[in-house]
Parts: sequence; structure tokens; C-alpha cells
Amino acid sequence: MSDLTSICGQIQGLAPKLLQRSQIDRMVGAEKAEDSFRILCELQYADYIDQHTDITDFDVIITQGLFETKELISSGTDGHVVEDFLSLPFDINNLKQALKQRLIENKTEFNVGASFSKLGALTAADIQEIVFDNVSSSNTSEVVLNAVSQIIADFTKDVSVRDIEFALDRTLFLALADRLRVNPSPVLSEYLTLWADTVQIRNLARSVLVIKEALPEAAFVSEITISYVSVGKVETLADFKGVLEKSRFSALSPMIDENASPTTQLLIIEKTLDAAIDSF
Repeated sequence: MSDLTSICGQIQGLAPKLLQRSQIDRMVGAEKAEDSFRILCELQYADYIDQHTDITDFDVIITQGLFETKELISSGTDGHVVEDFLSLPFDINNLKQALKQRLIENKTEFNVGASFSKLGALTAADIQEIVFDNVSSSNTSEVVLNAVSQIIADFTKDVSVRDIEFALDRTLFLALADRLRVNPSPVLSEYLTLWADTVQIRNLARSVLVIKEALPEAAFVSEITISYVSVGKVETLADFKGVLEKSRFSALSPMIDENASPTTQLLIIEKTLDAAIDSF
């Protein structure tokens, strides 16, 4: 039995002690913060709670559980590509924060706020060097480093926060696809395509229901089965449902009530896409 297989078994054994979707729904639906916090106390998260813990420390407590899981995986995977799938999304989000600070807010140093995640491979010092000091890091791929340099070089006053986010979202999938070319994994390749499709549908849904404009070509990530050519002009809910009907998420189309609020429609879409990922 490989270390990776062994660790998967350990994680499956731990899963019932951590948050499940039904418990998250209970927390979200609770009348008071105290009621939500009590649900955490019923689970393995109770190990991270002491007299100094406040009922608003949800994120700190949950992150601690994720961090220990990350350490467990890293201890036995020995650089397996699956580690990139787990850590790179957090690195990308941290890089988004840093690039916004440098390019939009004109900061000269990385301000490590509460939203900075320690679940990635890059430390705050790494982020500082990459974004503000123009120094490469061995803790991430050339694809990521080149993308950050290009974003900085191409920045003008007309570039928005969304443009930066779109560029880094594309980078995430390009970097993972590049890693899989070197270390092939049919299962992870299939997962990457599913994940990319869900990201594209989420972006398209927000564009139609909230922003109410067509999704720009720059917002389309690699590894998807949904092409820009087929959906680039989608602007209405009817158009969006038409796209869904031709995709792997065709069952989602009849679930969207045209008379419901955009918030309710988005919630249904998000839950269905999350369920597709969970099922995989």
C-alpha cells in the first residue's frame, strides 16, 4: 500500500469528526452565533477550543483543522502532484491579495491581513519577494512566477481588480495542467476538467445574475469543456440555462426558478456544483 493510499484512508477515517455539509447548513441557519459555535464544539474542532477562544473565531478553528490535514498529507506524499491541487489555490488567493495591494492600492510591502492563508506552499515572505521585490521563489512553479511578472508588466490604470483575478484564475489551471503533463494522473486530469467547468459556470452565473453583462474572454480558464465561442454572448438567464442544457450540468437547468431572486438562483447553482465536486 502506498503512502498516498494510506493517508487517504486516514483522512476518510477523520472525515466524520469534521464538518459535513449538513452541519454547515445547520451553522448557517442557526439563529445565534453561539448556536453555530456549539456545532463546532460537538466535533473534532473541540480540540482547538480553549478559554481564549471567542465565538467569532470560526475561521481560525476550521483553518487549524485544515492545516493539520495538510501536514498529514505532506508527511507521506513526497511531492506527489496532489499536493499542488491542495495548496496552489491558497497561494493564488494570497497572490491576488498582494497584487491588488501593489497595483491597485500602491503599497510597497505586503500587508498580511486576516484573509492571508497559511494553507498554501508560499509563506508571507515568499509573497513579498515575488510580488514586491521581483525575486523568484523555488516554492512555486515557473508558470505562476511568469504570470505574476506579466500581470505587473501589463498593468495600466484601466486594469481592474477583476482583471487581476481572472488572470490568476487562468494561471491556477495552467500551472496544474503543466504539472500533470510532467506527472500524469488520469484521475486528477479528469478532476481538473470538472473543477474548471464548475469555475466557469460559477463565473458565468455571477456575470448574468449579478453583474448583468457578458463574461469577457479573459475570464475563461484552460482545461474546460465549455468554450468561449459557445457562451461568450450569454447575457440573460434564458441564455445561461441554454448553456447548462448542453453541458455536463444539464440537470441543473430545470432547478433554476426564473421567478426566484438572483441570490436564491446563485445558491442553487453553487450547491449543485459543490455536490458535483463532492460526488467526484
